[in-house]
Amino acid sequence: MRRYAFRGTAISKVTVPAKVNSCNYYSVFSDCSNLTEVTFARGMETIPNYVCQGMDYLNKVYIPSSVTRINKYAINECSRLKYVVFEGTKSEWNKIENNCDLSQAQMIYQGKIPASELKLSTTKKAYRS
Repeated sequence: MRRYAFRGTAISKVTVPAKVNSCNYYSVFSDCSNLTEVTFARGMETIPNYVCQGMDYLNKVYIPSSVTRINKYAINECSRLKYVVFEGTKSEWNKIENNCDLSQAQMIYQGKIPASELKLSTTKKAYRS
């Protein structure tokens, strides 16, 4: 994803397509003070570094059960993150290579990816990585 791709926009929710495999050091969502929810699309296997970097208003992250790795700085410096909703079980979560500190958030297992986001995550359009 491009540096500052959504900087300062009024979006409140976003789905990161499964084909995204890298992000610049600078969050593509910087200065998006309305952005409170991020959904990683089904089919994503690795959540890349810096995709959620310094997102001060991020409250909830949805992670599909297809994820097998979360990079160290994938979700970083998000001081208001309260919930990490994982689509799979706790046992499946424990098998993920998780290098990211999400200890400030409450984990919710077997959570549902919002239906409104499913269409976005399954479209043929993909961001260049």
